[in-house]
Amino acid sequence: MLTSTGSLIAIKGQALAIEALAQVPHAHLALAGTGPDEAQLRRLAARLGLAGRVHFLGQISHEVLPLLLAGSDAMVLPSEREGLANAWIEALACGTPLVIPEIGGAHEVVRDASAGRIIDRVPAEIARAIRELLLQPPPQAEVAAHAARFSWEANAEQLAEWWRAVLA
Repeated sequence: MLTSTGSLIAIKGQALAIEALAQVPHAHLALAGTGPDEAQLRRLAARLGLAGRVHFLGQISHEVLPLLLAGSDAMVLPSEREGLANAWIEALACGTPLVIPEIGGAHEVVRDASAGRIIDRVPAEIARAIRELLLQPPPQAEVAAHAARFSWEANAEQLAEWWRAVLA
């Protein structure tokens, strides 16, 4: 099971994820979110013969989202642009590797293959990365370790270090 979280809008790239799914036999894609592109995405999935493999979950509560992510083989979010997306860190914290494009802080988050793959925003590359992760999934604990440096504690320590340097 693959998951994509976020508003169903063109900038998030769910259409690319659906097109990539056509190249990954037997995989399913859960879209967690709502938005104005839902009808268009449903039509795309039907046109590609994927209606039974693309699942529109609607808005997912903050209590359920970690369960969905932890049960997923990868989080696929081929956004057009992001800074350092909370969704990326949330997925990693749940032990779910990422398939994301080279945008914003992607290289800060995906430092090696155990965190996922950084891909070009084209269905063939997205599908290749998904197949790699399905064939050789990284251990969840190893994936989750990538989120540790984004914890509240780590951020507080970095801020304290910055202030100590300023005051010195």
